[in-house]
Amino acid sequence: MEMEREQQTLQAQIKRILRDEIAQGVWQSGARIPTESELMHRFSVSRITVSQALKDLVQEGLVVRRQGRGTFVSAQQAWVDLSGLLQRMPTATPDAAHANTRVAKEVPPADVALDLRLSPGEKTWRFVRAKLVGGSPLAWEQAYIPDALVREEPARCSWR
Repeated sequence: MEMEREQQTLQAQIKRILRDEIAQGVWQSGARIPTESELMHRFSVSRITVSQALKDLVQEGLVVRRQGRGTFVSAQQAWVDLSGLLQRMPTATPDAAHANTRVAKEVPPADVALDLRLSPGEKTWRFVRAKLVGGSPLAWEQAYIPDALVREEPARCSWR
């Protein structure tokens, strides 16, 4: 796989790719992911780059490393601080003044529940964020996070 060598660090790109593959179900909960050596060859990077990306995924709770056995998708993938997720959502322009955020715990629409493989009636946390620049709307974002992945209730915010 060809890596973009300018916009993000290679470590961040590998972490993003592996995170996306876990989210897409390439590896199910408990499954062993490729070895550092296999990932080095796949991404054409050094062992330290792969190791750091995996270390970051361990800190995020997405994978666990077992000495002598390998790296496995965590059985309990949880986001400890969901406010961090909102902070990491990309900003379209560097001069974005602020973003208004709403948070609600609710049963998601059927298509979202299907995509997230939720049981009927299972709730999610819905985050809606409107980015404003100079008081004018710039972008609207929405994310659904299954309630089972949330360890603590996020702060509820309201529109200004």
